[in-house]
Amino acid sequence: MRTCDKMRCSSPAEAGVWVRRSAHEVLVGALAGPWDPRVLGLCTTHLERLVPPQGCRVRDVRPAVAISSSGARAS
Repeated sequence: MRTCDKMRCSSPAEAGVWVRRSAHEVLVGALAGPWDPRVLGLCTTHLERLVPPQGCRVRDVRPAVAISSSGARAS
C-alpha cells in the first residue's frame, strides 16, 4: 500500500493529486497503476488541508462511492 507523500506522514495515501498548469486546475483522482512521480499521493488529512496555487481550482475526478445506511462503504 502506498503511503502519504508528505514528509513524516506514514498514513495510507487515499488519493492522487496532480497539477494541470495549462488548465489552471489541481486534479484529485484515485491512485491506480504504477507509481508516477508527477502524482502526489495524499492521506485524508493532508487532502483536506490541500490549498491550490493562486488562480487554480481543485477538481475531484474520483469515482463516486456509495455509502450504506450504516455509514460503511458499499461494495
